[in-house]
Amino acid sequence: MSNFEYSLVNHYIHDLILLGMDPGNLKPYQHALFRDWFPVAIGDPGMLMGMFLCACRNLYLRTGLKEYYWGTLQYKGGCLRYLAGSIATAPKMTQARAESIMWDVTICTMLQLASDDLAAGDSAAWKSHIDAVSHMVKLNGGLENVRGMNGLLRRMIEVLASKDRLQVRSITPNGDNTAKLYTLDDIFGKCLFG
Repeated sequence: MSNFEYSLVNHYIHDLILLGMDPGNLKPYQHALFRDWFPVAIGDPGMLMGMFLCACRNLYLRTGLKEYYWGTLQYKGGCLRYLAGSIATAPKMTQARAESIMWDVTICTMLQLASDDLAAGDSAAWKSHIDAVSHMVKLNGGLENVRGMNGLLRRMIEVLASKDRLQVRSITPNGDNTAKLYTLDDIFGKCLFG
């Protein structure tokens, strides 16, 4: 990992998950992200690129610096290449648990792309990625078979595929509502665990 990527992980942890809060006062969804999602994201190349992508997008929206914009392009391309390989070898419904874990991280990477599209205000791409997640869930036998990350993945799918589907229609690039909708607290704070 480069120094730039370490800084992106640091930003992701402190500004996107912790929201500047004291780690002792975390909300339930923040605990779940640290306990169940973050270790998987650090260990999987696609999810790690998705984390870099989301951090770059957030920093670009905040600062307007081109290095973050170029980072969004680089990491989005990496996520898409990763997904192309993962989807080509998609497990069948009679899958082993190891294959199911691979499928879970593929779904997570797709959700990260959808999150980036939400932040960028690209509702058509967001809908395409959410529809792809829905299709992947169906291939896996339905939402009841999504068990990854102690149920966090299932709840993330439910939140991103329903509540925000209605809100995304009003998003415009560089609009006042883009940055607000992009915070994890706005998306998951009330819906995931409360």
